[in-house]
Amino acid sequence: MKFISILKDGGRFDKLVNESPAFVKFFHPSCGHCNDMAPHWDSLKDKLKEHHHRDINVIEVHADTLSDIKSDCAKNIPGYPTIMEVKKHGKGGREHTGARNTDALHKFFIDTF
Repeated sequence: MKFISILKDGGRFDKLVNESPAFVKFFHPSCGHCNDMAPHWDSLKDKLKEHHHRDINVIEVHADTLSDIKSDCAKNIPGYPTIMEVKKHGKGGREHTGARNTDALHKFFIDTF
């Protein structure tokens, strides 16, 4: 399991999700909701340590890279933050619509992957 930030290179995102499924947060730094949940997203590293052996990437993607991303999952992002499962080959999966705290994000991860 890798924790990755995609701030400029949409092609890197495409390569990563083509090879492995991912737990993804699409965000914009001017979004208040994104800023509120940022510490919770960051704390997932500790919560997910027990799953380190799994071939799943945890990726945060800056909204400005969306135009460079070719994967289907990045089409029609409804707003920020959008938190979702991305299946191998960049296909969109379940979207997290619950609370944006560490425990809720962790539960979504466990239930989805």
